[in-house]
Amino acid sequence: MCEYFIEMEDRLKNHPFADSIKNFILGFEDKELKKYLSFLYLHMPYADIANVDKKIILDYARAGVNLRNARCKELDEDIFLNYVLFHRIGSEKIVANRTYFYELVKDLLGDSEKENVIKLNYFCGKNVTYRTTDIRTLDPITVYNSSFGRCGEESIFGVSVFRAAGIPARQIYVPLWAHCDDNHAWVEVYVDNDWHYLGACEPEEILDKGWFDDASARAMIVKNILYGNIKKEAKDCLGFNAGLHEINQTKRYADTKHIKIYLYDGDKILSNIDFNICLMNFALFSPIIKAKTDMEGAYETDIGIGNVFLSLYREKNYIIPLDLKDNDVFYVDIRDFEPEYNKYKEFFINVPQASNRNRKKAPVKKDSGYKIKDFPNEEVRALAIAEGMSSLWEILSEKDKRDISIDVLRDCYRAENIHCVNDDIYLNYIKNPRVYFEHLEVCRDLFKSKFSDVNEILDFVKDIRLTREKPVTGSTGVYYTKISNALSVKIFVVNVLRAMGIASKLVNADVYLYDGKGFRIFTELSKILDGLKYIDSYCIREETDTKGMANLCIKGDLSGFGESFSISKFDIFENNLISLDKSSIKESMELPEGEYVLATQNRLPNGNICAKYNILNLKADSKIEVELEYMHADIKDMLSNYTLPKDLQEKLGILENSEDISLTIWLKEEEEPSQHIANDLILKDELLKDIKLNLLFTNEFERKDSAINELLEKSKSNDIYTNLGEILQEAFGRSTFVNHETLPIVALCKGVKVVYAFSGYQVGSGNIIEKIINILRSGNE
Repeated sequence: MCEYFIEMEDRLKNHPFADSIKNFILGFEDKELKKYLSFLYLHMPYADIANVDKKIILDYARAGVNLRNARCKELDEDIFLNYVLFHRIGSEKIVANRTYFYELVKDLLGDSEKENVIKLNYFCGKNVTYRTTDIRTLDPITVYNSSFGRCGEESIFGVSVFRAAGIPARQIYVPLWAHCDDNHAWVEVYVDNDWHYLGACEPEEILDKGWFDDASARAMIVKNILYGNIKKEAKDCLGFNAGLHEINQTKRYADTKHIKIYLYDGDKILSNIDFNICLMNFALFSPIIKAKTDMEGAYETDIGIGNVFLSLYREKNYIIPLDLKDNDVFYVDIRDFEPEYNKYKEFFINVPQASNRNRKKAPVKKDSGYKIKDFPNEEVRALAIAEGMSSLWEILSEKDKRDISIDVLRDCYRAENIHCVNDDIYLNYIKNPRVYFEHLEVCRDLFKSKFSDVNEILDFVKDIRLTREKPVTGSTGVYYTKISNALSVKIFVVNVLRAMGIASKLVNADVYLYDGKGFRIFTELSKILDGLKYIDSYCIREETDTKGMANLCIKGDLSGFGESFSISKFDIFENNLISLDKSSIKESMELPEGEYVLATQNRLPNGNICAKYNILNLKADSKIEVELEYMHADIKDMLSNYTLPKDLQEKLGILENSEDISLTIWLKEEEEPSQHIANDLILKDELLKDIKLNLLFTNEFERKDSAINELLEKSKSNDIYTNLGEILQEAFGRSTFVNHETLPIVALCKGVKVVYAFSGYQVGSGNIIEKIINILRSGNE
């Protein structure tokens, strides 16, 4: 038997599905098929073992056999196994798509692999375009049938099509940009013995070109994930994180330097310690590298040149700033960075600046011929309404409506209501199939037959073994295997509680249940989870005490949460700071005791950030009051020099040699923070008298928003542009280096030049715009 089968046997020796999987593989005579099945089961996440039917995995293995004996005959074996055969790309739901896509594209394939790639990306662009959606990743076939997806879904769809055609492909991504509050993913293909990049579903006539060329040159980290053989890419491995290898690709896109970090606690070397290398993004210290020191307390890597923060938790939060510009080696004693509780610290964060290193000319691209398809789940929608489930259908997200099954809806609709909660709670927290961003499945009737009280749930959870692997295990998978990550356990518990007719929800990484009086944290579950063992030995932790509750009062404008300020708490399961849920942010909040990081940011047009943070130490039964504080910048530091996209220039009728000052705002009615900028500008009577105002809308403008209506009434010169679509919205945001997904997008222009831009919530935006206009008119810019 092949080496992969032997290794797989060892990996699964205590898994409840081990015998079933071994017998499945041994039931085939084809040695090559057995080899590929063994490789897939050896390297797939535990979630896939629990969630994915064997017939689906067989589709990948059989497609692999066919491709290896035809189009991939001369391909290096590791590249074939990792980037053609392997089924998982990111966090998508796994479905059998290789045979499906091969049949769709086989007639496009010729002798030139570069031409094949260009043709296939035109196929992708013809069938799928960009649209902002939630973070759950649809499977590639549903993306194809829906005609749109966010960049992560576009890239997974593209990689799936390329792999189906026998072209090695991988998803490349920047987890967070340094210069703006956003991220991005694209595709690389292996052609003519080298890797080349392209924008997924964004066809060009050449390879190694995409709209993101300028942005990727400013990246601090660019990477891909690898589940398979690491041998040939070990030198570029950032680390083994959550069951997968992260491979550093930054040098191929941006200027980098090699850094080495030594961690100490006084005289003690901190060997084998997990820590995070973070950027500030959306006002949150978020990891771009999940790092681990070696026996000497050191970690080294290649990284972009800017400011980063180290974040680690050793009984308290440590946030350690590093300026990578002038140093390569850093000796860090964490005692020099002991947290000062309830006190702001401020930092000016420098990010990599604009570069043209990736720019290249290309022939004019052809029209992709994109046409949107009909709604892909009409039959389920019609059945749901016919069976009286209209209210349940309406609370589903737009994405859930595209792929939910009628069986899932029926499974949830039959729920009991043992505490006789009101209709709103009954619908949203008992009947609702959605708990987090998991892939939905039929499970409630099963759990109703297996569990009858809360203590039975707790007894069951005590026997679960945890893993740090990222993919979410479905709740039935948790039930049958008792192996999953902590998030999957929490989703499972909410599903069981709802199956029993008990209202429950998952908020701020805590499970809440309704006990007859109101929602409370399920502290009994938290205590058990804290004491569970990991199947990865390095993750074993000691049991902790149940936490009490504390009161946090925040003074200031809370509408900027998730954009200009954040509140986060270190999560022992994720091993990094996790933001609180937006729905829980109020002036007065009841939170579990512990340390919380309150951070604020004022991002400048060149991407640099004026930042503050405050580590709050909340004690049980205590109250802390804190005011939002922002670090302010010199107004001239806020000026930029970008250019409006050509298509938008033409829409607005702005001539290239114009120097007229105008304010262009892309808004969304009846939503914050679009209403915030409207209300800010309403107060600026003088400004509105003598500046041209352009209001842009992705769809129709229905004049339902009182703030926007008042802004138009006060403005002496304005134009409204409607039904501009998300493609132009994206181009507007990209051209000004702001997050195009977060409206409003605001651009103060002098002719076609953008001198100041931001998206989302910006502190004091009306005052800033007024001051910059005065600078422009004085000629002192």
